[in-house]
Amino acid sequence: SLILLAENVGLSKSRFTNLFYAAETNQALKDIQREATNLPIKGVPTVILKQRWLIDASMHKTSRSLINTLNYLVSQEG
Repeated sequence: SLILLAENVGLSKSRFTNLFYAAETNQALKDIQREATNLPIKGVPTVILKQRWLIDASMHKTSRSLINTLNYLVSQEG
């Protein structure tokens, strides 16, 4: 579940729940849905990082490779 994933990266269950249900999160999701028609999304999962990097499952052979790429890009973005 998402909560287990959050706990595995060091985010407490209560903090994750607060962030997940926050008004800002809901608004961000609505904004993403509205803008999705203009984005070059080819597959699921697709992650757009800092409106600079687009990473999707078709770019990787394994989920671990996808996660490693995301981790690397997040570390580069600070």
